[in-house]
Order: sequence, then C-alpha cells, then structure tokens
Amino acid sequence: PNRVTMNSVIQIEDLDLGLQETFALVYPSNTDRSDTHLRVGTHLGSAIFARWVGEEITFQGRRRQQRVRITALEYQPEAAGEFAR
Repeated sequence: PNRVTMNSVIQIEDLDLGLQETFALVYPSNTDRSDTHLRVGTHLGSAIFARWVGEEITFQGRRRQQRVRITALEYQPEAAGEFAR
C-alpha cells in the first residue's frame, strides 16, 4: 500500500522551497519532540494523513499556504504486518 497511515515514515517535498524531509507521522502522545516526528494534529500532519504517495497537497500552514508532494513511503505499519503499533 502507498497510503499514509499513523506511524508511517514518509518523505515529502516542499514544492515552493524545494526541500525534502523525512518524518514519522505520530499521535501527539507518541512524540518525543524530535525533528523526525510529525504530529497528526499539526497543519501538515492532518493534510498528509490518508493521502497517497505522489499526491500534491495544498494546505494552509501557520504563516502561508503551502504545497507539498509525498515522494516516498519508507515504512507503513500495515504493510509490515504491525497492526497494534
């Protein structure tokens, strides 16, 4: 599956700035405030949840409207057989 679910590790590209970043999409209670954890309750986290690899998404960020593309799904719990994670 190429769909972003909770605890997925994804790569996204900021289409306006040309930056690539890798995040794990996590519940607020599972974050350690590291740069690699993206909480689902943030603007970006809620915008990419349940989206597909290759999708371009436009959403309102804190300071500006942002455009991102999901470029890769490095890990998805369901595909790895980890349903209780």
